[in-house]
This record gives sequence, structure tokens and C-alpha cells, in this order.
Amino acid sequence: MNAGEDIKVRAYAPGDRDAVRRISRDSAFAGLAPHGMGKEEWLADALTLYFTDFEPHSSFVAVRGDEVLGYVTGAVDGGRMRRVTRRHIVPRVIGKFITSGFLCGASRRRLVGEGLRCWVQGEFRRPGFRRAYPAELHINLDAGARRRGAGRRLITAFTEYARAQGVIGVQVSVLSDPARDFFKAQGFAVLYQTERTFLQKTRDEKSPWYIMGKKLT
Repeated sequence: MNAGEDIKVRAYAPGDRDAVRRISRDSAFAGLAPHGMGKEEWLADALTLYFTDFEPHSSFVAVRGDEVLGYVTGAVDGGRMRRVTRRHIVPRVIGKFITSGFLCGASRRRLVGEGLRCWVQGEFRRPGFRRAYPAELHINLDAGARRRGAGRRLITAFTEYARAQGVIGVQVSVLSDPARDFFKAQGFAVLYQTERTFLQKTRDEKSPWYIMGKKLT
């Protein structure tokens, strides 16, 4: 059996929800989040709740047998995703964050402080590409599923699904040069690039930030 042949890609099912949330937490901030952050439910809500609870039909998972090894979550209409997120998800995330005790740790307080600083400085602003690239996707894999073709197959599953819905383009945000190169190999082009200093104190360097897009027509 060739590498990756034991990994299959299928449509997301409700029973995959816990695994998707776990993988999202484990890979948050390129795996450089402070210790213990992987258990935070508010973080999983922020990263996945829209996709699992409001648009689950646009997501796909990579599995080995019954084990979920990765996922691609997507929104065919990024504008709708943001409206739903502001109205239904942000209040829930804020409530869980406040009651979680997350700020008890010094490293966590620093991370939040850095995030607020970046937000005030405008580092989280993004140009609008929604008209030409209305769909958005997010992809994460467990370490054991990487470099085995699962990521490529997940992206193909979503882009084929989005094309069938009449979507003309899809965009994705990435925080590293290897991720940029991976998406380039899948037919995406860089639409915008800048730097984010959010993780600078963890990485000892600024993080590149790319918005990439692929036409589906």
C-alpha cells in the first residue's frame, strides 16, 4: 500500500465534531499556543463552531478507519459566515473565555495582550476579496497525516463541492511560507501578504500572513 492510501476523505458527519474541535485546538497558532490552550472550549468554538453547527455540509474529514486525522471546513459564502459569527458565535466565545480562567497564567495573559496590541495596530484588518473569492476554507491535519496526500484530497473535496454550488472562487489565509507553498501547489495564488507580530514573542520572529485565492470557473 502506498503512503496515504489508508487515509480516506469523506463528508463531515455529526460524530466527527469532537475530533475536529480537538485538532483545531492542537494546531491553533501553528502549534505554538501556550501550554494547556489545547483544552480550551472557547478556542474550539472560535475556530470551528460556525462550520460544525451552521454549515456542516461544506466540510470534509480525512479518516483512517474510524479515526479522524484531519479536516477541511468551509463556507461557500464568507459574508454570511461573518454575519452569523458576529451574531451567534462571538458572544458565546466571549462568555466562555471570561469564565474559563484562561487569564490566570502569565504566558496566556501575554498572548492575549499581544493579540490586543496587534488588533489596535490594525494587523488583523484584511482587504476584501469576497466578490471574486466568496468562499473560504480552513484545513488542519494531525501530524501523522501530513505529507501523505490527505491535505490535497481534502482541498479537492471542498473546491469540487463549492464549484458544484456555483461558487466562482475560494480564499484561504495562511501563516507560514511552507503553507503558502502547499497552497500554490494546489492552484492558489497569493492575493495579499503582510506580517503579523502576534506570535513574535513565542517564535522570536514575525509571522508572514498570506491571503491566497483560487478561481473555480
